[in-house]
Amino acid sequence: MNEELIDKYLNQSLNSEEEQEFLSLLKDEAFGQFLVKYCVEVHGYHSTAAKMLEDDLEKNKEHWVDLDKSNSGKWNLVALVAAAAILAVCVILILLSEIIPTLASTISLQIERSGQKLLSNHFFVGDTIKASEENLSFTDGSQISLNGSIKVKELGSNKFLTLQSGGANFKVSKQNGYFQVSAGESLIEVIGTEFSVLHRDNSLLVEVEEGAVKLSSKAQSITLHAGEKATVREGRIKAELKNSLPEIENKAIEKALIFSMNFDGEDPLTKKGLSGLAVLKKGQFVDGLLEGSKALQNGMIEIEGSENDTFRIPITINAWVKVNKETFYGPILTKGDRTWRLQLSESGMNFHGGFGFTERDEYFNSATRVKKGMWQMVTLVYTDKLALMYVDGKLEQKKVTEQLHLNSGAVIQVGGNSEMPERFFDGLIDEVSIYNRALSKEEILLLYGRMIK
Repeated sequence: MNEELIDKYLNQSLNSEEEQEFLSLLKDEAFGQFLVKYCVEVHGYHSTAAKMLEDDLEKNKEHWVDLDKSNSGKWNLVALVAAAAILAVCVILILLSEIIPTLASTISLQIERSGQKLLSNHFFVGDTIKASEENLSFTDGSQISLNGSIKVKELGSNKFLTLQSGGANFKVSKQNGYFQVSAGESLIEVIGTEFSVLHRDNSLLVEVEEGAVKLSSKAQSITLHAGEKATVREGRIKAELKNSLPEIENKAIEKALIFSMNFDGEDPLTKKGLSGLAVLKKGQFVDGLLEGSKALQNGMIEIEGSENDTFRIPITINAWVKVNKETFYGPILTKGDRTWRLQLSESGMNFHGGFGFTERDEYFNSATRVKKGMWQMVTLVYTDKLALMYVDGKLEQKKVTEQLHLNSGAVIQVGGNSEMPERFFDGLIDEVSIYNRALSKEEILLLYGRMIK
C-alpha cells in the first residue's frame, strides 16, 4: 500500500493527480481496511484525520460491496460486513479523538515519523518535529513556540516531550495529568506556567515567566517561580532566584546559629559553636553540594564533649543530604536516640524527626519518599508544643506534642547515633547546622534558595 499517498491525504496536501488516484483506491475494500488500520496505528486518534475518513468513506461506501452481482444475484456478504466494520472504527476514531489531546501547527513542518522524513502539520507520539520560530498547539490550549528539534513521547492527559536541541517557549494550560519536558539528563515538571528552555552545547537554561516549574538533574532538584531562572551543566543546577537571601535576613539567621559544619577549607573538621573537638571516626570527604565544596561520605563525626551541651526550645536543625542507599534509621545529625535526631525512617525510605522515645510515638516521618542520588535539604523545627519538618524548603509534616526532649547524656554525631552505634548513613552529608530559635518558613525557603544559588 502507498503510505506516502495516505500521509499526503491526511495532511491535505494531495495534488489533483494524486487526489484522483487516491479516490480511485478508496473504492477498493482492501485499501479502505488498510487506510483505517494505518491511521489508527501510525497517525493515532486525530479528530481531523478521523473526520476526513468518515466523510470520504461515507461517499464511497456503496463501492465497498461487490456491485457486480454473482451468478445467483446475491450481494457479496463479506464486503458488506467489512464496510460496516470499517465505518464503525471510524466512529470510534472520532469519539476517542475528542478525548485525547493532540498537537498541531498552522503550517506543515519537517518531521521524522517511523524512520521517514515528511512534512506535516499534525503530530503524534513518536514524531520528531523540527521548526524555526513556529507555533504548535495542543487541543487543551497549551502552546509551544519551537526553534529547534523536539520529540513527542506522550500525548493525552499526560504529555511528555524531549527537547533534543535549540530552544522552546511553553505556555501550559491547567492539566489533568502531568506535563513534562526533558532535555539531556534534566527533567522539567510543569506546575501550570509559561517557561522557556534552551538546550545547547551540553548545557540547559530554564527561565520561568509565569507560575512555577520543578527542575531536576541527576544530583539536584529545585522549584523555580516566575522571574527566576537556572542553568544545568554537568548535572549541577545554578539558579538565580528572586528570593535570594537579603543581607539583613542573612545576619538574623547567622545570629541564631549555635552550631555548623560545612566540611570546607583546609580542615574539613572545622566547626562553629558547641564545646569540644570534631573527630572523624570513619568515612572520607568528597565533592560536596556546592562547586569546590566538600561533603562527608559514608562517615561519622563525633563532637567530643557535646554530651554536656544543653538545648532549649525553640530549636531548628538543618542538613543537606544525598542518600545513596536506604538504611535502617540512617542517622544524619543526632544527639542519641532519646532526644532530638534527624535521620532516615525505619524503612530508610523517608526522613525521620525524633524528639523523644520512638516507642512513645515521639517522632514523625516525612510524607514523601527520599530521592536517592539527589541533594535534599531537611529541616526540623521544634517549638513549645509543635514539631515541624521541611524538605527542600517546603513544609512536609507537622505534629502537635506535649513532650519535647532535647537533652540527654549522649554526644552529638554527624552520620551516627552514639546510643545506636550499629546504625549508619549511606550517602553524603553537607552543611549541617543548629539554630537557637524556630526559623520561619520564609527563612527556611531562603536558606534553601541560597544554597541552590
